[in-house]
Amino acid sequence: MKMIKGRFARQYQGRRGQRGALWQSRYHEEALQTDEALWAAVEYVHHNPVAAGLVSNPAEYPWSSAGRPIPTLSG
Repeated sequence: MKMIKGRFARQYQGRRGQRGALWQSRYHEEALQTDEALWAAVEYVHHNPVAAGLVSNPAEYPWSSAGRPIPTLSG
């Protein structure tokens, strides 16, 4: 991810003749090492519309995957 962000920043700034930091500190990536960490992140994302007061249940948000079946590799 660091390589992708670096390449994008160089190209973006090169076209505009700019230099310096492009990404703000709050935009960072973190490798999720366990299934538990992955599902905690998914639950966090699912509850964002609830925290924002847009819906009372994550499954009510039209662009959410909350409450939908989890796909499996076996079909």
